[in-house]
Amino acid sequence: MDNLNLTDNSRNIEFDDNDGGPYEDVVGTGILLKRVIKEGENDDVKAVDGDIVKISITYHGLGNSTPEEITFTLGYLLNIEGIELACKCMNVGEITLFKIKSHLAYGDVGVTEGPYNIPPNHDLVVQIHLISIVGHQNFLLDDTPVEELLEQFKTIRGRGKFYFQRNEIDRAMFVYNKLLNILQEVTINRCDELLLLEMSILQNNLASCYYKMDDYRNALKMSTAATTINPKNIDFVYKHLIILENLKLYEDGIIFIKKAIINLPSEGIKLERKLNQFMRYKKEIDNSQREIFRKMMG
Repeated sequence: MDNLNLTDNSRNIEFDDNDGGPYEDVVGTGILLKRVIKEGENDDVKAVDGDIVKISITYHGLGNSTPEEITFTLGYLLNIEGIELACKCMNVGEITLFKIKSHLAYGDVGVTEGPYNIPPNHDLVVQIHLISIVGHQNFLLDDTPVEELLEQFKTIRGRGKFYFQRNEIDRAMFVYNKLLNILQEVTINRCDELLLLEMSILQNNLASCYYKMDDYRNALKMSTAATTINPKNIDFVYKHLIILENLKLYEDGIIFIKKAIINLPSEGIKLERKLNQFMRYKKEIDNSQREIFRKMMG
């Protein structure tokens, strides 16, 4: 589920919500409840962001109660928030039943991918066995090959796209911003062209998020950063022009298009049309301002 590799390797404990005692309110608001079925090994060891955890998970009430084994890194929303929070409050070896409110799961959209069909606004009941904390993900190690970093970033960035397509913009931005902050640290000591291109993709994705939220100023800030790093990316260029046009920054647009024509000769005809369009808009604004000034002086 959730684009993670799944293998069946755990015994399912039969679910009976009337058996086993009361639930504990994990965060104090009723959005995540837990009932321990089997105690774990060590109360002092809890998973934290960046830890790679291996769990066996069973979804109850969805027509498929087969346990599935998954391994993922905490802190990047590679799984739903409720499951990430659940893993952080468990001990290794523990088996626990959780009730997760829908806004910590698949919200008002639901999900139809994979073996489950989760309706909108559906509260989940899941059984989790925290098998092990496999290790800790550290993107800042200087000896990590660039290709390996990019592969990991691509996987996590794909999760941001998953949220964006579901219109869960806040979650998409969380993923993109977290990766961008890591890349900004990584590139302090490793000024690699491929890493910079990955940074531009994240900036462009954030520009799309801000634009969808009608925050055009921050969209412009991110789009400017993306096109500065990667001025030959056609999609970035046209998205930047859409933002400039929305903000009526026609003079900035004219300057940008003239540079883009040099960088992207294959787009020359389309960009020339855009240039004429922006020049026409600017002329209309200038004429309007002159008319206002004339009336004020008259």
